[in-house]
Amino acid sequence: MYSKLIRTSVSIAPQPPADTAVFPSPTTSFTARSSGSFPSSDCSCHTSSRSSGDSTATLENVASHSGRIIHQMLQLPTTEDSSIDNDTLQLPDINDYVPVNTDSKVAAALAALYRSHCISVIDSFRYCKERNLRHYFSAFHGTLTVPVQKLLTHPNLAPWIKECDWLMYQKMIAFVAPLTTQVVPKLVLDTFSSISQRLTTHIADTFKAQPMHVSLARLIPAHIFCNLLRHMLDVNQSANAAAAWLCHPDNRNQMWFDFKTLVDPKEMISKANIPSCAEQATEQILKHDVRALLTPITDLNPAAAHPFYTKPDSEGSIQSHKYPVQSSTGDDYNFPDKWISFILNLPFAFPNHRTKCIIEKIDALWDCILRRLTLGGAQSFSAWWMTKVFFHEMMLWQAEKGGFMRYTPSTLQSASARADQQGPSNIPMRQPSYPDSVKNGSFTAPNTQNTVDSRSGLDTPASVESIHPARSSLERSQVDAEPQSNNAPNEKPADISENIASFHASNNDDSAIDLDDDSMLMTVGKYGDMMASDPADAEGDVVVI
Repeated sequence: MYSKLIRTSVSIAPQPPADTAVFPSPTTSFTARSSGSFPSSDCSCHTSSRSSGDSTATLENVASHSGRIIHQMLQLPTTEDSSIDNDTLQLPDINDYVPVNTDSKVAAALAALYRSHCISVIDSFRYCKERNLRHYFSAFHGTLTVPVQKLLTHPNLAPWIKECDWLMYQKMIAFVAPLTTQVVPKLVLDTFSSISQRLTTHIADTFKAQPMHVSLARLIPAHIFCNLLRHMLDVNQSANAAAAWLCHPDNRNQMWFDFKTLVDPKEMISKANIPSCAEQATEQILKHDVRALLTPITDLNPAAAHPFYTKPDSEGSIQSHKYPVQSSTGDDYNFPDKWISFILNLPFAFPNHRTKCIIEKIDALWDCILRRLTLGGAQSFSAWWMTKVFFHEMMLWQAEKGGFMRYTPSTLQSASARADQQGPSNIPMRQPSYPDSVKNGSFTAPNTQNTVDSRSGLDTPASVESIHPARSSLERSQVDAEPQSNNAPNEKPADISENIASFHASNNDDSAIDLDDDSMLMTVGKYGDMMASDPADAEGDVVVI
Protein backbone atom coordinates (compact mmCIF):
# COMPACT_ATOMS: atom_id res chain seq x y z
CA MET A 1 0.00 0.00 0.00
CA TYR A 2 1.52 3.27 1.09
CA SER A 3 4.92 1.75 1.79
CA LYS A 4 5.07 0.45 -1.79
CA LEU A 5 4.03 3.80 -3.10
CA ILE A 6 6.67 5.67 -1.17
CA ARG A 7 9.50 3.48 -2.39
CA THR A 8 9.01 4.65 -5.92
CA SER A 9 9.07 8.35 -5.17
CA VAL A 10 9.31 10.74 -2.29
CA SER A 11 6.20 12.40 -3.65
CA ILE A 12 3.45 10.75 -1.66
CA ALA A 13 0.79 10.49 -4.34
CA PRO A 14 -0.58 12.38 -7.33
CA GLN A 15 -3.20 14.91 -6.35
CA PRO A 16 -6.80 14.25 -7.48
CA PRO A 17 -8.46 16.82 -9.73
CA ALA A 18 -10.18 19.78 -8.11
CA ASP A 19 -13.67 18.33 -8.54
CA THR A 20 -12.80 15.06 -6.82
CA ALA A 21 -14.22 14.46 -3.36
CA VAL A 22 -11.61 13.58 -0.80
CA PHE A 23 -12.88 12.32 2.51
CA PRO A 24 -10.72 11.33 5.46
CA SER A 25 -10.90 7.87 6.87
CA PRO A 26 -11.83 7.62 10.52
CA THR A 27 -8.92 7.85 12.90
CA THR A 28 -8.92 8.44 16.60
CA SER A 29 -12.10 9.10 18.50
CA PHE A 30 -12.96 12.66 19.31
CA THR A 31 -13.18 13.60 22.94
CA ALA A 32 -16.45 14.74 24.40
CA ARG A 33 -16.88 17.83 26.47
CA SER A 34 -16.76 17.25 30.16
CA SER A 35 -17.95 19.25 33.10
CA GLY A 36 -15.17 17.86 35.25
CA SER A 37 -11.92 19.49 36.17
CA PHE A 38 -8.46 18.94 34.83
CA PRO A 39 -7.09 15.45 35.53
CA SER A 40 -5.69 15.50 39.02
CA SER A 41 -2.24 14.13 39.54
CA ASP A 42 0.59 14.14 42.00
CA CYS A 43 3.05 15.29 39.36
CA SER A 44 5.67 17.31 41.24
CA CYS A 45 7.99 18.02 38.33
CA HIS A 46 5.80 20.65 36.75
CA THR A 47 4.49 23.72 38.52
CA SER A 48 3.05 25.94 35.81
CA SER A 49 -0.07 27.93 36.61
CA ARG A 50 -3.33 26.70 35.21
CA SER A 51 -4.77 30.19 35.22
CA SER A 52 -2.50 31.52 32.47
CA GLY A 53 -5.46 31.63 30.11
CA ASP A 54 -7.52 33.75 32.49
CA SER A 55 -5.82 37.07 31.72
CA THR A 56 -8.10 39.80 30.46
CA ALA A 57 -8.62 39.57 26.70
CA THR A 58 -8.59 42.67 24.53
CA LEU A 59 -8.82 43.20 20.80
CA GLU A 60 -5.06 43.79 20.77
CA ASN A 61 -4.01 40.63 22.63
CA VAL A 62 -6.80 38.25 21.58
CA ALA A 63 -4.40 36.11 19.53
CA SER A 64 -1.94 35.56 22.38
CA HIS A 65 -4.80 35.14 24.84
CA SER A 66 -6.25 32.36 22.68
CA GLY A 67 -2.84 30.71 22.48
CA ARG A 68 -2.64 30.62 26.26
CA ILE A 69 -6.07 29.01 26.42
CA ILE A 70 -4.88 26.25 24.06
CA HIS A 71 -1.82 25.75 26.25
CA GLN A 72 -4.03 25.63 29.32
CA MET A 73 -6.30 22.95 27.83
CA LEU A 74 -3.54 20.54 26.72
CA GLN A 75 -4.79 17.05 27.41
CA LEU A 76 -4.15 13.76 25.72
CA PRO A 77 -7.25 11.56 25.49
CA THR A 78 -8.10 9.33 28.48
CA THR A 79 -10.64 6.62 29.18
CA GLU A 80 -13.09 9.27 30.28
CA ASP A 81 -13.29 10.59 26.72
CA SER A 82 -16.05 9.44 24.42
CA SER A 83 -17.04 10.07 20.85
CA ILE A 84 -18.62 13.36 19.93
CA ASP A 85 -21.83 13.48 17.93
CA ASN A 86 -21.03 15.09 14.61
CA ASP A 87 -24.50 14.73 13.09
CA THR A 88 -26.49 17.14 15.23
CA LEU A 89 -25.91 20.60 16.61
CA GLN A 90 -27.51 21.55 19.89
CA LEU A 91 -26.62 24.97 21.23
CA PRO A 92 -26.88 26.04 24.88
CA ASP A 93 -30.27 27.25 26.03
CA ILE A 94 -30.39 30.97 25.36
CA ASN A 95 -32.89 31.45 28.20
CA ASP A 96 -30.09 30.81 30.69
CA TYR A 97 -28.27 33.91 29.42
CA VAL A 98 -30.87 36.51 28.41
CA PRO A 99 -31.51 39.47 30.73
CA VAL A 100 -34.65 39.68 32.84
CA ASN A 101 -37.93 40.53 31.09
CA THR A 102 -36.63 39.55 27.66
CA ASP A 103 -39.29 38.82 25.06
CA SER A 104 -39.29 35.04 24.71
CA LYS A 105 -40.21 35.28 21.02
CA VAL A 106 -37.19 37.47 20.29
CA ALA A 107 -34.93 35.07 22.20
CA ALA A 108 -36.34 32.07 20.32
CA ALA A 109 -35.84 33.80 16.98
CA LEU A 110 -32.23 34.66 17.82
CA ALA A 111 -31.51 31.09 18.93
CA ALA A 112 -32.95 29.63 15.73
CA LEU A 113 -31.14 32.12 13.50
CA TYR A 114 -27.83 31.59 15.24
CA ARG A 115 -28.13 27.82 15.03
CA SER A 116 -28.87 27.97 11.30
CA HIS A 117 -25.93 30.35 10.91
CA CYS A 118 -23.63 27.86 12.64
CA ILE A 119 -24.90 25.02 10.45
CA SER A 120 -24.20 27.03 7.31
CA VAL A 121 -20.66 27.88 8.46
CA ILE A 122 -19.97 24.22 9.26
CA ASP A 123 -21.16 22.99 5.89
CA SER A 124 -19.28 25.73 4.03
CA PHE A 125 -16.12 24.56 5.76
CA ARG A 126 -16.82 20.89 5.02
CA TYR A 127 -17.12 21.64 1.33
CA CYS A 128 -14.27 24.16 1.31
CA LYS A 129 -16.51 27.01 0.19
CA GLU A 130 -14.31 29.70 1.65
CA ARG A 131 -16.18 32.61 0.10
CA ASN A 132 -19.49 31.32 1.39
CA LEU A 133 -17.98 30.87 4.84
CA ARG A 134 -16.80 34.47 4.98
CA HIS A 135 -20.12 35.65 3.56
CA TYR A 136 -22.11 34.06 6.38
CA PHE A 137 -20.09 36.00 8.94
CA SER A 138 -20.29 39.35 7.17
CA ALA A 139 -24.00 39.12 6.30
CA PHE A 140 -25.33 37.76 9.58
CA HIS A 141 -25.91 41.00 11.48
CA GLY A 142 -27.53 42.68 8.51
CA THR A 143 -30.33 40.12 8.50
CA LEU A 144 -31.44 40.66 12.09
CA THR A 145 -34.43 42.73 13.11
CA VAL A 146 -33.83 45.54 15.57
CA PRO A 147 -35.09 43.64 18.65
CA VAL A 148 -33.02 40.57 17.79
CA GLN A 149 -29.96 42.71 17.07
CA LYS A 150 -30.38 44.53 20.37
CA LEU A 151 -30.59 41.25 22.27
CA LEU A 152 -27.53 39.82 20.51
CA THR A 153 -25.37 42.78 21.51
CA HIS A 154 -26.44 42.69 25.16
CA PRO A 155 -23.43 41.91 27.44
CA ASN A 156 -25.30 38.95 28.96
CA LEU A 157 -25.30 37.21 25.57
CA ALA A 158 -21.52 37.35 25.08
CA PRO A 159 -20.91 34.06 26.98
CA TRP A 160 -23.69 32.41 24.97
CA ILE A 161 -22.15 33.56 21.68
CA LYS A 162 -18.77 32.21 22.77
CA GLU A 163 -20.29 28.85 23.77
CA CYS A 164 -22.16 28.55 20.46
CA ASP A 165 -19.11 29.39 18.35
CA TRP A 166 -16.98 26.99 20.39
CA LEU A 167 -19.41 24.14 19.67
CA MET A 168 -19.51 25.13 16.00
CA TYR A 169 -15.72 24.99 15.71
CA GLN A 170 -15.64 21.68 17.55
CA LYS A 171 -17.74 20.20 14.75
CA MET A 172 -15.38 21.66 12.16
CA ILE A 173 -12.29 20.29 13.90
CA ALA A 174 -13.97 16.89 14.19
CA PHE A 175 -14.48 16.83 10.43
CA VAL A 176 -10.92 17.85 9.60
CA ALA A 177 -9.00 15.91 12.25
CA PRO A 178 -8.73 12.64 10.26
CA LEU A 179 -6.83 14.50 7.53
CA THR A 180 -3.68 14.41 9.66
CA THR A 181 -3.00 10.91 8.35
CA GLN A 182 -4.38 11.25 4.84
CA VAL A 183 -2.93 12.21 1.48
CA VAL A 184 -4.84 15.43 0.86
CA PRO A 185 -5.11 17.27 -2.48
CA LYS A 186 -3.07 20.45 -2.61
CA LEU A 187 -6.16 22.47 -3.45
CA VAL A 188 -7.80 21.37 -0.19
CA LEU A 189 -4.65 22.10 1.80
CA ASP A 190 -4.40 25.56 0.24
CA THR A 191 -8.04 26.28 1.08
CA PHE A 192 -7.57 25.27 4.70
CA SER A 193 -4.39 27.32 4.89
CA SER A 194 -6.21 30.35 3.53
CA ILE A 195 -9.05 29.94 6.02
CA SER A 196 -6.64 29.59 8.93
CA GLN A 197 -4.81 32.77 7.94
CA ARG A 198 -7.72 34.99 6.90
CA LEU A 199 -10.75 34.02 8.99
CA THR A 200 -9.88 35.89 12.18
CA THR A 201 -8.98 39.04 10.26
CA HIS A 202 -12.27 38.86 8.39
CA ILE A 203 -14.23 38.40 11.63
CA ALA A 204 -12.40 41.31 13.27
CA ASP A 205 -13.17 43.60 10.34
CA THR A 206 -16.79 42.45 10.16
CA PHE A 207 -17.52 42.98 13.85
CA LYS A 208 -15.44 46.10 14.49
CA ALA A 209 -18.65 48.17 14.60
CA GLN A 210 -20.13 45.87 17.25
CA PRO A 211 -19.47 46.18 21.01
CA MET A 212 -16.12 44.81 22.11
CA HIS A 213 -17.65 41.97 24.12
CA VAL A 214 -19.38 40.69 20.97
CA SER A 215 -16.17 40.86 18.94
CA LEU A 216 -14.18 39.05 21.63
CA ALA A 217 -16.86 36.38 22.02
CA ARG A 218 -16.50 35.58 18.32
CA LEU A 219 -12.76 36.12 17.98
CA ILE A 220 -11.46 33.94 20.82
CA PRO A 221 -13.00 30.66 19.55
CA ALA A 222 -12.07 31.64 15.98
CA HIS A 223 -8.41 32.15 16.92
CA ILE A 224 -8.32 28.78 18.71
CA PHE A 225 -9.88 27.09 15.69
CA CYS A 226 -7.44 28.71 13.24
CA ASN A 227 -4.48 27.70 15.40
CA LEU A 228 -5.68 24.10 15.46
CA LEU A 229 -6.32 24.15 11.71
CA ARG A 230 -2.81 25.42 11.00
CA HIS A 231 -1.37 22.80 13.32
CA MET A 232 -3.34 20.08 11.52
CA LEU A 233 -1.66 21.13 8.27
CA ASP A 234 1.75 20.94 9.94
CA VAL A 235 1.00 17.47 11.28
CA ASN A 236 -0.11 16.29 7.86
CA GLN A 237 3.09 17.59 6.26
CA SER A 238 5.31 16.06 8.93
CA ALA A 239 3.52 12.71 8.66
CA ASN A 240 4.05 12.58 4.92
CA ALA A 241 7.71 13.53 5.31
CA ALA A 242 8.30 10.94 8.04
CA ALA A 243 6.60 8.25 5.95
CA ALA A 244 9.05 8.92 3.14
CA TRP A 245 11.82 7.75 5.47
CA LEU A 246 10.14 5.15 7.64
CA CYS A 247 8.49 3.18 4.85
CA HIS A 248 11.91 2.11 3.53
CA PRO A 249 13.10 -1.07 5.31
CA ASP A 250 16.76 -0.13 4.83
CA ASN A 251 16.19 3.16 6.60
CA ARG A 252 14.56 1.47 9.58
CA ASN A 253 17.33 -1.11 9.78
CA GLN A 254 19.95 1.62 9.91
CA MET A 255 17.90 3.65 12.40
CA TRP A 256 17.76 0.80 14.88
CA PHE A 257 21.43 -0.07 14.42
CA ASP A 258 22.49 3.53 15.11
CA PHE A 259 20.13 3.78 18.05
CA LYS A 260 21.24 0.61 19.83
CA THR A 261 24.95 1.30 19.33
CA LEU A 262 25.02 5.04 20.17
CA VAL A 263 22.18 5.71 22.61
CA ASP A 264 22.58 4.83 26.29
CA PRO A 265 19.06 5.03 27.79
CA LYS A 266 20.29 5.76 31.30
CA GLU A 267 22.45 8.61 30.07
CA MET A 268 19.61 10.06 28.02
CA ILE A 269 17.21 9.87 30.97
CA SER A 270 19.71 11.66 33.17
CA LYS A 271 20.40 14.43 30.66
CA ALA A 272 16.70 14.95 29.95
CA ASN A 273 16.04 15.24 33.71
CA ILE A 274 13.31 12.60 33.67
CA PRO A 275 11.76 12.38 37.17
CA SER A 276 12.67 9.33 39.21
CA CYS A 277 9.08 8.09 39.30
CA ALA A 278 9.18 7.67 35.49
CA GLU A 279 12.72 6.33 35.05
CA GLN A 280 11.94 2.63 34.82
CA ALA A 281 9.05 3.08 32.41
CA THR A 282 11.17 5.36 30.22
CA GLU A 283 14.02 2.84 30.19
CA GLN A 284 11.68 0.12 28.99
CA ILE A 285 10.33 2.38 26.26
CA LEU A 286 13.82 3.13 24.95
CA LYS A 287 14.88 -0.49 25.26
CA HIS A 288 11.87 -2.25 23.76
CA ASP A 289 9.28 0.12 22.31
CA VAL A 290 11.62 2.03 20.01
CA ARG A 291 12.61 -1.17 18.28
CA ALA A 292 8.98 -2.38 18.15
CA LEU A 293 7.91 0.90 16.53
CA LEU A 294 10.43 0.31 13.74
CA THR A 295 9.57 -3.32 13.09
CA PRO A 296 9.63 -5.21 10.83
CA ILE A 297 13.41 -4.78 10.63
CA THR A 298 16.46 -6.88 9.92
CA ASP A 299 19.04 -6.48 12.69
CA LEU A 300 22.26 -5.65 10.86
CA ASN A 301 24.56 -6.81 13.67
CA PRO A 302 22.83 -8.27 16.74
CA ALA A 303 26.08 -8.43 18.70
CA ALA A 304 26.89 -4.74 18.19
CA ALA A 305 24.77 -3.00 20.79
CA HIS A 306 25.16 -1.04 24.00
CA PRO A 307 25.31 -3.42 26.99
CA PHE A 308 22.06 -1.96 28.33
CA TYR A 309 20.05 -3.58 25.52
CA THR A 310 21.35 -7.09 26.27
CA LYS A 311 20.93 -6.86 30.03
CA PRO A 312 17.95 -8.88 31.35
CA ASP A 313 15.02 -6.87 32.67
CA SER A 314 14.37 -6.81 36.40
CA GLU A 315 10.98 -7.67 37.85
CA GLY A 316 10.33 -4.03 38.68
CA SER A 317 11.18 -2.92 35.15
CA ILE A 318 8.80 -5.45 33.65
CA GLN A 319 5.98 -4.33 35.92
CA SER A 320 6.58 -0.66 35.07
CA HIS A 321 6.22 -1.40 31.36
CA LYS A 322 2.42 -1.56 31.38
CA TYR A 323 1.66 -0.93 27.71
CA PRO A 324 4.41 -2.39 25.52
CA VAL A 325 4.35 -1.86 21.77
CA GLN A 326 3.89 -5.12 19.91
CA SER A 327 6.52 -5.91 17.29
CA SER A 328 5.24 -6.20 13.74
CA THR A 329 5.78 -9.18 11.53
CA GLY A 330 5.58 -9.59 7.79
CA ASP A 331 6.76 -7.18 5.13
CA ASP A 332 4.39 -4.20 5.46
CA TYR A 333 5.24 -1.35 7.81
CA ASN A 334 2.30 -0.11 9.84
CA PHE A 335 2.69 3.66 9.67
CA PRO A 336 1.45 5.89 11.20
CA ASP A 337 -1.22 4.18 13.30
CA LYS A 338 1.31 2.32 15.43
CA TRP A 339 3.03 5.57 16.37
CA ILE A 340 -0.26 7.32 17.11
CA SER A 341 -1.42 4.43 19.27
CA PHE A 342 1.84 4.72 21.22
CA ILE A 343 1.27 8.46 21.69
CA LEU A 344 -2.28 7.89 22.93
CA ASN A 345 -0.95 5.41 25.50
CA LEU A 346 1.36 7.96 27.10
CA PRO A 347 -1.20 9.22 29.67
CA PHE A 348 -1.65 5.65 30.86
CA ALA A 349 2.04 4.83 30.89
CA PHE A 350 2.65 7.91 33.07
CA PRO A 351 -0.66 8.30 34.97
CA ASN A 352 0.64 10.66 37.64
CA HIS A 353 1.86 13.32 35.26
CA ARG A 354 -0.03 16.05 33.48
CA THR A 355 -0.05 16.20 29.71
CA LYS A 356 2.11 19.34 29.62
CA CYS A 357 4.75 17.60 31.73
CA ILE A 358 4.72 14.51 29.49
CA ILE A 359 5.12 16.60 26.34
CA GLU A 360 8.00 18.66 27.72
CA LYS A 361 9.91 15.68 29.12
CA ILE A 362 9.51 13.62 25.96
CA ASP A 363 10.63 16.54 23.84
CA ALA A 364 13.72 16.97 26.05
CA LEU A 365 14.45 13.24 25.75
CA TRP A 366 14.18 13.42 21.96
CA ASP A 367 16.64 16.34 21.91
CA CYS A 368 19.17 14.41 23.97
CA ILE A 369 18.87 11.39 21.68
CA LEU A 370 19.30 13.47 18.53
CA ARG A 371 22.37 15.20 19.95
CA ARG A 372 23.92 11.82 20.75
CA LEU A 373 23.15 10.50 17.26
CA THR A 374 24.64 13.65 15.74
CA LEU A 375 27.83 13.50 17.78
CA GLY A 376 28.12 9.80 17.05
CA GLY A 377 27.94 10.36 13.30
CA ALA A 378 24.79 8.28 12.83
CA GLN A 379 24.01 7.63 9.17
CA SER A 380 20.28 7.65 9.97
CA PHE A 381 20.28 11.07 11.62
CA SER A 382 18.03 12.62 8.95
CA ALA A 383 15.49 9.83 9.34
CA TRP A 384 15.54 10.17 13.11
CA TRP A 385 15.17 13.94 12.91
CA MET A 386 12.10 13.72 10.65
CA THR A 387 10.62 11.04 12.89
CA LYS A 388 11.07 13.30 15.90
CA VAL A 389 9.37 16.20 14.13
CA PHE A 390 6.40 14.01 13.24
CA PHE A 391 6.21 12.54 16.75
CA HIS A 392 6.27 15.92 18.48
CA GLU A 393 3.76 17.53 16.13
CA MET A 394 1.36 14.60 16.37
CA MET A 395 1.66 14.41 20.16
CA LEU A 396 1.06 18.15 20.57
CA TRP A 397 -1.82 18.08 18.08
CA GLN A 398 -3.50 15.21 19.93
CA ALA A 399 -3.18 17.15 23.20
CA GLU A 400 -4.46 20.42 21.72
CA LYS A 401 -7.35 18.75 19.93
CA GLY A 402 -8.14 16.61 22.97
CA GLY A 403 -8.41 19.64 25.24
CA PHE A 404 -10.45 21.67 22.77
CA MET A 405 -12.90 18.84 22.11
CA ARG A 406 -13.23 18.04 25.81
CA TYR A 407 -14.10 21.47 27.15
CA THR A 408 -16.36 24.41 26.46
CA PRO A 409 -15.69 27.93 27.82
CA SER A 410 -17.95 27.32 30.82
CA THR A 411 -16.55 23.89 31.71
CA LEU A 412 -12.99 25.12 31.15
CA GLN A 413 -13.55 27.99 33.55
CA SER A 414 -15.06 25.66 36.13
CA ALA A 415 -12.20 23.18 35.72
CA SER A 416 -9.60 25.94 36.18
CA ALA A 417 -11.33 27.20 39.31
CA ARG A 418 -11.43 23.72 40.87
CA ALA A 419 -8.01 22.55 39.75
CA ASP A 420 -6.06 24.00 42.65
CA GLN A 421 -8.60 22.73 45.18
CA GLN A 422 -8.51 19.08 44.19
CA GLY A 423 -6.08 16.52 45.47
CA PRO A 424 -4.41 13.68 43.59
CA SER A 425 -6.59 11.02 42.05
CA ASN A 426 -5.95 8.06 39.90
CA ILE A 427 -6.68 8.18 36.19
CA PRO A 428 -8.26 4.97 34.90
CA MET A 429 -5.87 3.13 32.66
CA ARG A 430 -6.58 1.08 29.62
CA GLN A 431 -5.05 0.05 26.35
CA PRO A 432 -6.65 2.30 23.73
CA SER A 433 -7.38 0.43 20.55
CA TYR A 434 -6.47 2.18 17.34
CA PRO A 435 -9.24 1.90 14.75
CA ASP A 436 -8.74 -0.68 12.04
CA SER A 437 -9.94 1.87 9.55
CA VAL A 438 -6.71 3.78 9.96
CA LYS A 439 -4.76 0.72 8.95
CA ASN A 440 -6.90 0.46 5.86
CA GLY A 441 -7.00 4.11 4.94
CA SER A 442 -4.00 5.99 6.29
CA PHE A 443 -1.73 7.51 3.69
CA THR A 444 -3.47 5.87 0.78
CA ALA A 445 -4.79 7.89 -2.09
CA PRO A 446 -8.39 7.11 -3.05
CA ASN A 447 -8.49 5.30 -6.34
CA THR A 448 -12.23 5.32 -6.81
CA GLN A 449 -13.53 7.86 -9.29
CA ASN A 450 -16.06 10.32 -7.87
CA THR A 451 -18.88 11.73 -9.91
CA VAL A 452 -20.78 14.97 -9.94
CA ASP A 453 -24.54 15.00 -10.00
CA SER A 454 -25.40 16.30 -13.44
CA ARG A 455 -28.69 17.68 -12.16
CA SER A 456 -27.02 19.94 -9.64
CA GLY A 457 -24.55 22.00 -11.61
CA LEU A 458 -21.31 23.40 -10.25
CA ASP A 459 -22.77 24.30 -6.89
CA THR A 460 -23.47 20.68 -5.99
CA PRO A 461 -20.63 18.82 -4.22
CA ALA A 462 -19.26 15.74 -5.88
CA SER A 463 -20.73 12.43 -4.86
CA VAL A 464 -18.77 10.59 -2.20
CA GLU A 465 -20.72 7.37 -1.91
CA SER A 466 -17.84 5.39 -3.38
CA ILE A 467 -15.46 6.59 -0.70
CA HIS A 468 -17.47 7.04 2.45
CA PRO A 469 -20.94 6.13 3.76
CA ALA A 470 -23.24 9.08 3.25
CA ARG A 471 -25.17 10.85 5.92
CA SER A 472 -26.40 14.40 6.25
CA SER A 473 -23.89 16.46 8.19
CA LEU A 474 -26.46 17.92 10.54
CA GLU A 475 -29.87 16.34 10.86
CA ARG A 476 -32.43 18.77 9.53
CA SER A 477 -35.02 17.31 11.85
CA GLN A 478 -33.09 18.59 14.87
CA VAL A 479 -33.88 22.27 14.35
CA ASP A 480 -36.55 22.20 17.04
CA ALA A 481 -34.35 20.25 19.44
CA GLU A 482 -34.86 20.80 23.13
CA PRO A 483 -32.82 23.68 24.55
CA GLN A 484 -29.65 22.72 26.34
CA SER A 485 -28.24 24.11 29.54
CA ASN A 486 -25.36 26.53 29.59
CA ASN A 487 -23.09 23.65 30.47
CA ALA A 488 -21.80 21.34 27.78
CA PRO A 489 -24.68 19.53 26.05
CA ASN A 490 -24.93 15.79 26.46
CA GLU A 491 -24.37 14.50 22.98
CA LYS A 492 -24.80 10.88 22.05
CA PRO A 493 -21.73 9.15 20.65
CA ALA A 494 -21.56 8.84 16.90
CA ASP A 495 -19.69 6.45 14.71
CA ILE A 496 -16.78 8.40 13.33
CA SER A 497 -17.07 6.46 10.12
CA GLU A 498 -20.33 8.35 9.49
CA ASN A 499 -19.06 11.84 10.30
CA ILE A 500 -18.92 13.27 6.81
CA ALA A 501 -21.54 12.94 4.15
CA SER A 502 -22.64 14.39 0.86
CA PHE A 503 -25.64 16.27 -0.39
CA HIS A 504 -27.44 14.92 -3.47
CA ALA A 505 -30.15 17.52 -3.86
CA SER A 506 -30.00 20.06 -6.63
CA ASN A 507 -30.05 22.88 -4.10
CA ASN A 508 -27.70 22.82 -1.14
CA ASP A 509 -29.05 26.02 0.35
CA ASP A 510 -29.11 25.61 4.14
CA SER A 511 -31.07 28.77 4.78
CA ALA A 512 -33.42 28.39 7.75
CA ILE A 513 -33.45 24.61 7.47
CA ASP A 514 -36.88 23.19 8.35
CA LEU A 515 -37.95 26.50 9.86
CA ASP A 516 -40.92 27.01 7.56
CA ASP A 517 -43.44 26.69 10.36
CA ASP A 518 -41.63 28.93 12.81
CA SER A 519 -43.62 32.12 13.00
CA MET A 520 -40.74 33.86 14.71
CA LEU A 521 -38.61 33.57 11.61
CA MET A 522 -41.26 34.95 9.31
CA THR A 523 -40.35 38.42 10.54
CA VAL A 524 -36.74 37.97 9.42
CA GLY A 525 -37.23 38.32 5.70
CA LYS A 526 -33.60 38.75 4.75
CA TYR A 527 -32.44 35.48 6.25
CA GLY A 528 -33.11 33.50 3.09
CA ASP A 529 -31.17 36.01 1.02
CA MET A 530 -28.21 35.76 3.35
CA MET A 531 -28.10 32.01 3.01
CA ALA A 532 -28.33 31.97 -0.78
CA SER A 533 -25.49 30.30 -2.61
CA ASP A 534 -22.56 32.56 -3.33
CA PRO A 535 -22.18 33.26 -7.08
CA ALA A 536 -18.48 32.67 -6.52
CA ASP A 537 -19.24 28.94 -6.51
CA ALA A 538 -19.67 29.04 -10.26
CA GLU A 539 -16.14 30.34 -10.60
CA GLY A 540 -14.69 27.08 -9.41
CA ASP A 541 -14.07 27.89 -5.75
CA VAL A 542 -15.93 24.82 -4.52
CA VAL A 543 -13.68 22.08 -3.22
CA VAL A 544 -15.26 19.06 -1.60
CA ILE A 545 -13.45 17.32 1.22
